[in-house]
Amino acid sequence: MPDTKQHESPTIWARVSQISLAVLVLVLLFRVTDRFVRRTASLPAVPQPNAYDALLAVAREVHRPPGDLADLGPQAIRQTGQTNHHALERLHEALNAETGVPLRVESHWGDKHAEDVKQLKRLAIVLAIQSRAEFLDGRTNHSARCLADVIRLGQALARGGILSDGVNALTLETLGAATLRAQVPSLDAESCRTAAQQLEHAEPLREPPERTFKTQKDWSTASFGLAGRATSLFLGQAETKGRAEFVRRHQDVVRRTRRLILSLAARAVELESGQPVSSPSALVPAVLKSVPLDPELGTPMTLIHQQEPGSGRDSVP
Repeated sequence: MPDTKQHESPTIWARVSQISLAVLVLVLLFRVTDRFVRRTASLPAVPQPNAYDALLAVAREVHRPPGDLADLGPQAIRQTGQTNHHALERLHEALNAETGVPLRVESHWGDKHAEDVKQLKRLAIVLAIQSRAEFLDGRTNHSARCLADVIRLGQALARGGILSDGVNALTLETLGAATLRAQVPSLDAESCRTAAQQLEHAEPLREPPERTFKTQKDWSTASFGLAGRATSLFLGQAETKGRAEFVRRHQDVVRRTRRLILSLAARAVELESGQPVSSPSALVPAVLKSVPLDPELGTPMTLIHQQEPGSGRDSVP
């Protein structure tokens, strides 16, 4: 009988070699394609110079008292305000300049960026403490400026950033807008006018959700290549749902800030003229360049807001 083992052995090794060669070709093809995909993803350019660096510098410098902020007494609040006063003045100036999140694709950059964002959120809390310190000492106008800076800091956090930056930005903007709205009746005309105009000036610089989604996709592709794209496809419906929720929340926060702009402008005109404002058209060009638009409807917002139950939307006559 012929020795079948001698005939089978070369055949098996030939198949193993063919399979190994095929795997090697696939690996090489994957790596080449992955590298090409990463290189074709373009990250948004940042302004030069970029004031985002100045924001981080202030965030690392300011002092935040330890423990629960709700337990801070008036003396601790005032002391914190005095300690951080000069640094927060530099922050105010930096917020008047162009900023952009400096995205990177290097290993461990995500961890570093998360720490930077944590520092900026801490900075927002320090601003809120500063606002409270000014309010306790009767400097309501300075207090309002701090809160307007919280709103602008939130917007700067989102500009050129990824989706997590956008989510954190909305949280900061909500904090600043809600607190400042409560202080409007205590402000003088000049402070109302200044705050309204600063916030109106910042509106066109806002990062729209569509741009945030594109930046997230491009950064994920540049950082993780084909794996990033595969993850996005795998998440599918969950990712679509998350984006829709982000858009809804973004519209709600923008709407609240624009209401605040109207309230500040109306308060300024009322204090200066001695007459209540009945129409937002009276604010243009006296204080504002134009009447803010509802972010969802695209129609001019009203001065007197009537909300549909649960919608948070202005009704427009």
